[in-house]
Amino acid sequence: MIAQSTWSSTGSGVIYYNPIGGAEKVGINNNNPQYLLDFGTAYQSRMLSLYTSGSSFYGLGMSAGMLRFEMPSNTAHSFSFFAGSSEIFKIQSQGLRAGAGISKLGMGTAYGSGLNWGTAYIGFNATRSGTTWTFDTDGGNNGGAVIWSSVGGAIQFASIANNGNATQTKSDAEVFSSVKMVIQNDGKVSVGNVSTASNDYLLFVQKGIATGRVFVNSSYADYVFLPEYPLPTLAAVKNHIQLHGHLPGMPSQAEIDAAGGFEVGQIAVKQMEKIEELYLYVLQLHDRIAELESQLHNTSTRGHE
Repeated sequence: MIAQSTWSSTGSGVIYYNPIGGAEKVGINNNNPQYLLDFGTAYQSRMLSLYTSGSSFYGLGMSAGMLRFEMPSNTAHSFSFFAGSSEIFKIQSQGLRAGAGISKLGMGTAYGSGLNWGTAYIGFNATRSGTTWTFDTDGGNNGGAVIWSSVGGAIQFASIANNGNATQTKSDAEVFSSVKMVIQNDGKVSVGNVSTASNDYLLFVQKGIATGRVFVNSSYADYVFLPEYPLPTLAAVKNHIQLHGHLPGMPSQAEIDAAGGFEVGQIAVKQMEKIEELYLYVLQLHDRIAELESQLHNTSTRGHE
């Protein structure tokens, strides 16, 4: 068996060669290497240098039980992983990028005033460097989308429209202005540029909803047909309209304006109330007409006797 031997003992580190077991093993700052390349523990944070320039270090190390990939804290620096000549993964100081071109997926920091103080983002054909976003092109399209969370807990969804066949860039402010939907930290969802303040609703849509069906969980107005219902006289209805300019029991235009609109369920009940009141008035008129016809018939019959 060949004993361990020291190749060099000059400088701050020592390199050892260990051919035990037929496998040639090299130890750096480790006088009993167990692997083909075995580092010691004296310089854990920076074990393997791939490139250095002044104080800038690119390389591998260990820190607090974690494998470190280290590069200078400068947005121009990155680690890239290639499959052949194609870059498939990139680590930058502001985040990650998987894939390349228009099919890339970006992840990283969204912090900054231009994004309303975001935390982190996921970008679909979108990566951020500093406060500038890049959207690649496939030669005919260059659109993308970004999802990020704010420090207040809201999740924001921005879509960037295709504007040509060249790579396009956007500022933080431009991406923020492209937000189409927000999930607030209280669960409220806004679609479009609409405020969710001072309301108990959960869904806010700026320009309306087109749908085949709407279900409203509400009461109904059949109480109008109960014997004890206080049906106002037509004279009272006429007087109310002349004084107030709207039907009794219905909100005025000023009240609706002040409230910013009306609840569909409540207004549907009130409208049904007025429809059922109309039927009662029609039935009263029907009975009155029938009574007058009977009186007219009786008068006509006596005149022919």
